[in-house]
Amino acid sequence: QTIDYRLTPRPFQRSSSRLLLAMLYSLPALLLAFASQPEPCPEPIVCPTCPVLPEEATCQAGDGRRRLALASTNEYLTAPRDHVFTPEHMSNPSAYEPARQTCAMVKTGYDMHCCNASAEEPFNPVSTITDFNCFVEAGAHIVHAEGFSGAKIDSLLTASECTHHDPLFNWQLSPRHPEGDFCYVGSFDGLNAMPILGNGMMQTMATGKSYMRTFINTEIRGQVGAQSAQWAISTSEDKGGFGELPPAPEDILIMHGAMEQFADLDRETLEVVNGGQTVKKVFTARGFPYNTVIPPTATSEAAYTIVKKHSDLHINVKNSLKNPDGTYTVVTEPNEPFCPASPLDPVPEGTDLRFCGLYGHCGSKISYKHEYSYTVDGVPAYGAAEGVGSEDEFVLVAQEGGASFNPPAGSSPSAPTGTVQILDVRRGHWYQLPHLSVGTIEMAFTISTGHPDYIAIGIEDYGDSSCGSGWTVWLGKKDKTSPHFLDRNGLGINQGRLYRFVAANGETDMATFVNWPASGAFEYPQVDLPGTLEPIDAMFDGRYGEFEDGYEWTRPSTNCAMTVSGKTPLRMTGVSKQEWGGTNPDKPNQWAIAETGLGNTKTTDGEPKWDKSTLPLGSDRASTLIFLEAEFKAALDALDGVAVLSTGGVASRNGSPLPESISAKVYHVMADQVVMGPQREAGLSYVDSLYWGKGDNVFFAEDSNAPGGYNIAGIYNLETRKTVTIAGAIGDDNVKFNNVANVPAGSIDRRSDQELTGWFDASASLTCDVDASTGTCSPQEMYDTQTSKHMILNNQMKGYGEGCMDYGFYYTAQMMYIAIPEFDWATTTLAAPTPEGSRRRKLELAEKKKFEKQPRRRKLFEECTEDLEGAWTDDDEFQECQLH
Repeated sequence: QTIDYRLTPRPFQRSSSRLLLAMLYSLPALLLAFASQPEPCPEPIVCPTCPVLPEEATCQAGDGRRRLALASTNEYLTAPRDHVFTPEHMSNPSAYEPARQTCAMVKTGYDMHCCNASAEEPFNPVSTITDFNCFVEAGAHIVHAEGFSGAKIDSLLTASECTHHDPLFNWQLSPRHPEGDFCYVGSFDGLNAMPILGNGMMQTMATGKSYMRTFINTEIRGQVGAQSAQWAISTSEDKGGFGELPPAPEDILIMHGAMEQFADLDRETLEVVNGGQTVKKVFTARGFPYNTVIPPTATSEAAYTIVKKHSDLHINVKNSLKNPDGTYTVVTEPNEPFCPASPLDPVPEGTDLRFCGLYGHCGSKISYKHEYSYTVDGVPAYGAAEGVGSEDEFVLVAQEGGASFNPPAGSSPSAPTGTVQILDVRRGHWYQLPHLSVGTIEMAFTISTGHPDYIAIGIEDYGDSSCGSGWTVWLGKKDKTSPHFLDRNGLGINQGRLYRFVAANGETDMATFVNWPASGAFEYPQVDLPGTLEPIDAMFDGRYGEFEDGYEWTRPSTNCAMTVSGKTPLRMTGVSKQEWGGTNPDKPNQWAIAETGLGNTKTTDGEPKWDKSTLPLGSDRASTLIFLEAEFKAALDALDGVAVLSTGGVASRNGSPLPESISAKVYHVMADQVVMGPQREAGLSYVDSLYWGKGDNVFFAEDSNAPGGYNIAGIYNLETRKTVTIAGAIGDDNVKFNNVANVPAGSIDRRSDQELTGWFDASASLTCDVDASTGTCSPQEMYDTQTSKHMILNNQMKGYGEGCMDYGFYYTAQMMYIAIPEFDWATTTLAAPTPEGSRRRKLELAEKKKFEKQPRRRKLFEECTEDLEGAWTDDDEFQECQLH
């Protein structure tokens, strides 16, 4: 059984109207047309010219509606193609075409396919009234998130929208998208930005203007289905990159799944004017025979090779294994997946496209060259004032899992082997870094060492539930004279090692160490909790799995390892769940971590640590932010001039001495027990995205079951311990979750909680003065022009495999701009109240549960409306009945 991705082409047209979805909001008849159960058209119908309506006519499709069935079914193979909109390239500059969608067109489509129907006909929003929702101009759809506390939100880009694309890189495009235009694939997750000069380099438009380039992760996996994404990389050493000729057809490798997209925005209009793939070539640690020891003296030039075939990708790592009888099975070849050679080739039934590309890109963090080499109020931000930070511009991207082959005993059958990945921004080279941990990686980000010769990377790994999530840092020594990108930046396999936090008092349970949930109370006094960062007793040597010489490199071994000194690192006992992290720009040896799974902490016997009714929100989804600081500079200064490892000391595999311990501490726990939104208890639910802005303002967002109807995004101010709610993504039980709660229209496949993610401060990228000689801005100017007032953020709306998404766009997502108001944190009345300070009515027991049915929500809304008396006042933000 096979599938064929080719579709019958039709003329390509676009819409550039930001009113596109606003028109849909105003059409009750259209909303009815999307309802899930067929029923006769209502009387009277909004259609004065309608003939007599046959009883069997329907205005909407039933539950089985789908433009293109999953590609592995016969329904896909036999479906007629005349109802599918597939565009062709237009010669006109797409960004400036006039709007083509009108209310009249919507009405005509509705009348033709419903009012005038002579027989039952499923209402198809893609082929009838919303042809122009697919492949429209970038920025056409209106924003789909709620703003709070005076924040202004606007849409910049929505999945399935398209923009200008450099024709030299057309070989990377999906053949299911318009030829010559780049169309954005959801879901959007990690988000970063940098200023860039339009000089024709790095796939920019040669205009001489300055732009903001955003880097957009896609948290997706390859799938056999119409929604699955396709793109391509070059396997040639000297073709396919920035400034190079396109690769020959035989040097193009088709990829399925995750990608890293860029969007260049006009800094005056915020219009997306150019886009494409950031990744041109992929490199993995396969320079030596598979699963053999890499020599300790090997450089990255020898250890890394360009990916030529899918089995070279990290997702196809296959572990050696210890058998139950004590013997070992040594694996000498990686997994060899079947992957289509061409994007138009048929795919046999049973093919698993997860192993035919990159996988699950989650959190990400950009690093500018020498990013921490600036002063704050005339004093170096931390340590030295020059040369601190990376030697090149790069983006760290987490691979969130990926099923492993031959998982170790006691692990899940799908024990993941995700890792940290890095993009060389200037060359378009992508490296996978298994020596920075294997497992489920949520985030990696730089931390300042204060020393120009060393680099530190914070790694947010889920860990393994047999021990739990911990606080991990890679410390590497840079070889600034190396011609290789990884070695210059201290990220070569043999250049560093992993450190974990050890509590000074010997405590190993994270919640106990920080006294949470008590420490999450607003009035709780903050005290320093000392500890150290110490190297774990394990380093990657090129082998995966378990071996007879005692070496291991697996998810459990990297996350449950003891330190070199024999100590047990601090852990979230029995829970593998932590999310993003970020560095304080005002003091960059401080960082924060989103402790998502803290409320689900276990005892040493594997039982819940608490009765969850006693936790914030009355839920084991209760979570918090924890803030750390480490004195890297003092520990590294002690090594200056030390070239040879002392007896009993610590070193990287290449023999470079490293600190035996680094003084560190927890110095703050978020006051999470405040009421952050309507119709909810006090607490922070499954915190996910995190970004630390200037002025000790930390931006966060939830990825949960939307308590009270919203997954909240907000700002936490450390000095005052206050939180202001900024935005909300609607939950599946929100009264506002209707059939236009997703864009493009027709893309909802089920009710799903939406998620805000990817907070990033775009102010410097929008305003700094780009140097024509370097094509970017200095570290000092990047710091000085950050204001945390011009933020960008993604919304994962999660409309999956429906409507336009069936053209290889996975699921619906949107990149947004948020203008942040000025807050006087000492006096603001917009701060989330404590439970005692809130005038909310206590929810009844039945209302504490997650609302699952729309009728209940409508009933609650009616009760709120009936109870409304008088005018709303400024301090009614968090009343149970929200008028919005």
